Amino acid sequence: MKFDSKKDILFSVIILGICIFLTGIMILDVVSGKMETVGYWPLVLVFSVVGLLLWLYFGTNYELSKTDGLIYRSGPFNGKINTDWKGRSK
Repeated sequence: MKFDSKKDILFSVIILGICIFLTGIMILDVVSGKMETVGYWPLVLVFSVVGLLLWLYFGTNYELSKTDGLIYRSGPFNGKINTDWKGRSK
């Protein structure tokens, strides 16, 4: 069974608000002409951070299976937790 992560309102407002705020600042700098050729590195850095935050926000899920146990994925991070279903009886 696959489960998406639950996201409450406060967490969503904080993560999406930070992404919108950082993107807005960078777009305003580019449009107003304040960003020179040397200033493109902050643009790349900010959009990388925004991309990672969005990947973590939308790409987090969990899968529970009898053979592999609990498989978790959160953006670039993933792994398994063995639940040892074998050998258990009531």
